[in-house]
Amino acid sequence: MPSDFAVSAPARRRRSDPLGMPALLAVGLTIALLAALIITTGVGQLNVPPAQVLGTLLEPLGIRGLPLPELETAQRGLWTIRFPRAAMAAIVGAALAVAGLLMQAIFGNPLAEPGVVGVSSGAAVGAGCASSSVSTRSGSGRCPRSRSSQGSASAWSCTA
Repeated sequence: MPSDFAVSAPARRRRSDPLGMPALLAVGLTIALLAALIITTGVGQLNVPPAQVLGTLLEPLGIRGLPLPELETAQRGLWTIRFPRAAMAAIVGAALAVAGLLMQAIFGNPLAEPGVVGVSSGAAVGAGCASSSVSTRSGSGRCPRSRSSQGSASAWSCTA
């Protein structure tokens, strides 16, 4: 007769694997994110190989084993333009992921999306108001009809 305190096979397997699949997945995705950031920061008008990008990142930390870009402008471009953009892309992506996670957790629905609570519609109205209130080259503050009929339509939607 089986005991009430018998441990099932999946529970025994979980105890023998201390890291588990979620931790392994998190480590793998973190490595993939870092590799993607290093590769994509080197791609552009002035291509920089990934080893030189990594060398540029690690040089201020005192790690000098990797090559640096030959051109000073390439290194300056990495620090002033590409690294900040890559960091902001990672931060915005993480923020959107957390927002999606919170929305799914609040509604208890793994398929929850921004349209459920009207966030998408509100964002569209806000974008329309912002685009219609931004000054154009003429300085009038409105989009000219000859350029954009959507600007006029969004201006009417904001005043209505």
